[in-house]
Amino acid sequence: NIDATRGLVFADAAAVALVPALGRAAAHDAVEAAASKVRETGGTLREALAGTLDPAALDRVFDLAPAVAAARARVAPAVAFARDVATKLSTPD
Repeated sequence: NIDATRGLVFADAAAVALVPALGRAAAHDAVEAAASKVRETGGTLREALAGTLDPAALDRVFDLAPAVAAARARVAPAVAFARDVATKLSTPD
């Protein structure tokens, strides 16, 4: 999905990163303009935001680690639940 959306899934994270420098409304507008550029040119959100954030801040915006950690926290209990259900369904009464 990240490649298919050309990074637009990170738009909220980008807006949050821009708030301290621009304020909420201007940060939203900047990200919306960058997203429009992505849709028009076929580039990526990271490319469209180049120059609006320093490279380290861009790295943090596009870092997958927080999303992976959040997914892991939700997936592990779901898998355990599914295994429990499968065990109960396969056990004769």
